[in-house]
Amino acid sequence: MSLILFALAVIFYTLSQKRVFAESDEWKNKYKQPLQPAPKTWYYKLTGLKYKERFPLSGSLLVLFTDWYHNFQFWFKLLLCAAIAFYTPLFGYWDIGVYFVVFGGVFTITYKILS
Repeated sequence: MSLILFALAVIFYTLSQKRVFAESDEWKNKYKQPLQPAPKTWYYKLTGLKYKERFPLSGSLLVLFTDWYHNFQFWFKLLLCAAIAFYTPLFGYWDIGVYFVVFGGVFTITYKILS
């Protein structure tokens, strides 16, 4: 179970990394359009946002709903935590190598499919 969750996490990680290098203006989705400077409130100073948010928390806590990169990162981290929670040893210390090979294999295959 843990290995399957880990493989799914790697797929979402690959998707997020592929989105980073895509020519896209998705990063603007979390901000009100056209871009307006952030108000001088404690919230904007605390979060370090440069522009006014599109909806409350769209630049911080709810950013996963604004673009694919953050959505894929959310699923990657959630599935990775689930894989850790459901981890049971398969081959003892050799599991480190198994997970390393699974990460490399799944990442490479997913990246090539997306290219």
